[in-house]
Amino acid sequence: MRQSAEVRRVHRGDPGAHRPGRLAVFGISIVFAVLLPGLLGPAGAVPPREVLGSGDPFGSVESITVSGGRVTASGWAVDPDTASSIIVQMYVDGSANTMAWAGVERPDVAAVYPWAGAAHGFSLSLDVAPGTHSVCVYAINTGPGASVLLRCGSVVVPSGDPFGSVESISVSGGRVTASGWAVDPDTASSIIVQMYVDGSANTMAWAGLERPDVAAVYPWAGAAHGFSLSLDVAPGAHRVCVYAINTGPGASVALDCRLVAGPPFFVYGSLRNGQSGYYLIDGKTTNEFTTRMPLLDLYVLSGSSYPYAVPNDGNQVGIVGEVMSIHPVLYQDVVSLLDRHERYDPTAPPDNQVYVRELRPTREELPSWVYVAGPRQASYLRSSGILIASGDWLRW
Repeated sequence: MRQSAEVRRVHRGDPGAHRPGRLAVFGISIVFAVLLPGLLGPAGAVPPREVLGSGDPFGSVESITVSGGRVTASGWAVDPDTASSIIVQMYVDGSANTMAWAGVERPDVAAVYPWAGAAHGFSLSLDVAPGTHSVCVYAINTGPGASVLLRCGSVVVPSGDPFGSVESISVSGGRVTASGWAVDPDTASSIIVQMYVDGSANTMAWAGLERPDVAAVYPWAGAAHGFSLSLDVAPGAHRVCVYAINTGPGASVALDCRLVAGPPFFVYGSLRNGQSGYYLIDGKTTNEFTTRMPLLDLYVLSGSSYPYAVPNDGNQVGIVGEVMSIHPVLYQDVVSLLDRHERYDPTAPPDNQVYVRELRPTREELPSWVYVAGPRQASYLRSSGILIASGDWLRW
């Protein structure tokens, strides 16, 4: 008779760290394999199961996870007295429990224990209340031996209000859009988000866009938690609020509320930076840059100290000016101030006005307010005005 002994430390989760007939003492495992003459077979062959001995089941709980209000334990379990699947049982807080056959295919287990086959994986789930819970998983014995505890652990099942982030709120072409992500700790499913504009007009949608970055931080929730909400709005400043709608325990929450400005102003004359009218907007802008606005000509009248923008659908080059983005808090006041400065009355017919305020795109396709000559004034300028060929008043 030949006899061999191997002493190893037990590594949780490694199928190769467990062998039938192992005696575990103070973290040290001793494996005895008794090989009888005539039963060994070809070199390297695995002895018949009867030779490997009998005893308690063994295995590994590889993960205990929480998703919403559900605890799931997964792993594998084998009993040395049978190649068949065995029962595993999970207890939560020592009372609530569930059981299932460890019969999920695990080729990695079969590679280490070919006599047992692959049908030894398991996944057990149980709904639990929010809070901290102890979770214990047992392998139920078959034949000689006794059932064993595979693993005990502590988990926290979250509960409460949803949370998330509104990453951007923007206005473009008369449409406000809010984007971000939202998660409710009581579920891994997508939740509803709702956007209000000025406290009344609203829209809602599922926060179900794929966000792998969110899943990386909250793996229990998964990736389907991004959102993008849009709503048509009138030009001007608006207060935009985005809410995450609660699921289960807790309450809906406001993720963010912001005052967003309306379209910027395109100025081409005395309102440009450094010119006589710039004081009206000095210190009230959040961004300024020079560009062109196509489909306009620039005229002056003889003896006049300021220019007029006149529509011309054939002028793709357009005129030179500066885009002034107004601070949201000051937006409505600045609009009123500039309307008075340009003698524009939004309630009056355009034919009777020297300037009218129109929303036109810049060269960058950025919708911007611009004061252009009223229809009658434009007609007079085309016949009697002086065209500034460069389109740049500062170069005239």
